[in-house]
Amino acid sequence: MGLLPWPWSLLTKPFLCNIYIDTSHCAGYTKAKGLEMSTAKKLLPVSLFYNANVAFALASLKGVNIPMYIAIKGLTPLAVLIDGFFSGKGRPTTQVCYDA
Repeated sequence: MGLLPWPWSLLTKPFLCNIYIDTSHCAGYTKAKGLEMSTAKKLLPVSLFYNANVAFALASLKGVNIPMYIAIKGLTPLAVLIDGFFSGKGRPTTQVCYDA
């Protein structure tokens, strides 16, 4: 087993990578742009939703076996497109259909 249990490593690896990039920038090893507070404030909701998505996905695996979870997750975009069609939003564009 690794340093961290695997569910928590899914949540902490992006954070650790960000620290590594920021430290490399401060040391002059990379030319990455520095983090500004305004950018961090804009990215905070995205980060929170990403972490919530990972946490809920891992929690849902306790009640469903992995093949069923993968099937349900793969069919979610199709269900959203069908729901949007029948809820009065009309037919989605061709690009949206192919991306799903």
